[in-house]
Amino acid sequence: MILAATMAITSPLGGWIAEWAGVRRVVFAGGLLGALGMAALARVGTSFSLVDVGARLLLVGLGLGLSTGPSQAAALSAVDQRLSGRASAMISMLRYVGDIAGTTILSVALGRSADSLTRHHMALWIFAGAFVSSALCALALRPLVGKPVPADGTGPRLPAQHPSP
Repeated sequence: MILAATMAITSPLGGWIAEWAGVRRVVFAGGLLGALGMAALARVGTSFSLVDVGARLLLVGLGLGLSTGPSQAAALSAVDQRLSGRASAMISMLRYVGDIAGTTILSVALGRSADSLTRHHMALWIFAGAFVSSALCALALRPLVGKPVPADGTGPRLPAQHPSP
């Protein structure tokens, strides 16, 4: 619950910061925060408090919240407006593939066996690695296309890179 709530609260903040500081920095920072949270979760032993786990999940939610919106906006602004539907569909499909991979990793990690704690930690380190990969991929992102939003909030935020014919 804390991860989802943090992500929901910080997602708009991620977009705002990306407009101010640049999408590359925000997605990179989000990936590192998520990796830090996952690595901290992997280091939790058999004796822990809910506050310990909650603080670590808060970091993961903050990382996801900061990076998800700006990375999707960067992907969509990088394609011709006529291809934005396909690009959006590709983003959704890749999100589903990630969900399936994550579910598979968790099902292996949560299976009962003598080495279940080791498998839990392995899964968390895999997720931390995925966040680091996300942060490194962020370094290749191009700036968002468009003009700054006027102070009164009118006008498009991210006009298409290539105008329609």
